[in-house]
Amino acid sequence: MDDGDVPDPMAGMNARQRKMYELKQKLRVGQKANQHAVIAERKREKVGSSPATCCVCVCKAGRMCIRMLAVSDRLAAQKAASPTGFV
Repeated sequence: MDDGDVPDPMAGMNARQRKMYELKQKLRVGQKANQHAVIAERKREKVGSSPATCCVCVCKAGRMCIRMLAVSDRLAAQKAASPTGFV
């Protein structure tokens, strides 16, 4: 037993079983990364569909430009405070 009584999952495996276990672990890591990417994409789509965030810049890496987000927030606040609804 290693660190904190956690058994080695590959103990007692032959070379073929060990290789299969490693490939399954890589597959699980990839699936988890894909799930996170899908969630992030849905959040970006949701942000992009909001009329208050029409000026938000989304870079190639999927991050929103803070400056543009601040501008869109300011415009949304001005529009909300305007009696006619126009800025």
